[in-house]
Order: sequence, then C-alpha cells, then structure tokens
Amino acid sequence: MRVLLESDRPEAREAVDLFCYHVAKETGALSSALAGLDALVFTAGIGEHSAPVRSRICGYLGFPGITPNEVANERGDAAIAASGSLPVHIIVTNGEVLIARHAVNLPDVKSAA
Repeated sequence: MRVLLESDRPEAREAVDLFCYHVAKETGALSSALAGLDALVFTAGIGEHSAPVRSRICGYLGFPGITPNEVANERGDAAIAASGSLPVHIIVTNGEVLIARHAVNLPDVKSAA
C-alpha cells in the first residue's frame, strides 16, 4: 500500500481507490447485517499507519454518520472522529504476540500422537 500511495501512476491511484471502496462496501454490508454501527475501528498495518487510506474509507462512509477529523487522522491519534461523527478509532495491534499467546496454549502434537 505504501508503494501504491507513493506512486504517481494512475493505475496505483485506481488500486488504492478500489481497495478503499471495497473496504467501505464491506463495512456497509456488515453494518446492515448488524442493524447498525456503533463505531469504526482501524487496526493492523494499513489501518494503523495509512492516514490517506483511512480518510478515503471514511469518505465513502459518510452516510452512516462517519466523518474523520483530518488533523487527528494525520497525526494517527487513537480517536480520529470529527465532532458529531460516530466514533472512529485506531487501535494498535501486534499479530505476532497474539499468535504466540495462542500457540502457547496448543496441545503438544508429539504427546498427542
């Protein structure tokens, strides 16, 4: 994603726009299935580190009341919603730690055989 955002090629811009559109589309579908949306949370690599992607996704999600505070978004604040918006958060994750925690609790394959 970083390479696409840094590129001036029209295809790169289109790829980023398509990605953001699909994330927003799936968010809308899930919020419909859940009968609403209480908050939007960005996490993991792109969600934590890409202000332009967060901004574009939020731009597609104005209809349920999501508006980012662009200054907070650019800074990467934990809360990036504009006043009057549904809550929008950035939550830092560490996938490797979560995998390690779950792996510790797996049964020993050798002793199970």
